[in-house]
Amino acid sequence: MKRLTVLLSVAALAGVLRAAQGVDPSTLPPGEEREMLFRVCGDCHDVENATAERRPPAEWRSVADDMVRRGAQATEDEIKTLVRYLSIHVGRVDVNRASADDLKTVLELSKEQADAIVAFRTGHREFHAIDEVKKVPGIDGRAIEERKDRIVFSGQ
Repeated sequence: MKRLTVLLSVAALAGVLRAAQGVDPSTLPPGEEREMLFRVCGDCHDVENATAERRPPAEWRSVADDMVRRGAQATEDEIKTLVRYLSIHVGRVDVNRASADDLKTVLELSKEQADAIVAFRTGHREFHAIDEVKKVPGIDGRAIEERKDRIVFSGQ
């Protein structure tokens, strides 16, 4: 039993460390949002500074608001677009605490899938591993596996 506890603790720590790692900006998907990120953030600092750490959507919003207060030039619509883009591509979500909206955004799930995760954790118990999330009825396990670097687990 003690060995199982140690293994679960090591797995949880590895998940937290993996999710805390940032994203190389050169790997971000091309398009208007990426160009906007480089324009707005790159005026003051390297984009690597912005993508050095994965963050939940609320933190991305706080960072964006702080950057605007410091002089970043962006409209409110551009800020919303950047927060969404960063939440998806450099986002992080605690599957044991996040709202269905945050799960939907960060993990790029349907509303039904995000609601299923919330309902499952509410009716059963907290998640401790990616494989547990993949077993929630109605969840696309491949999508969760592909986005596991965006997931953290609390409550352990």
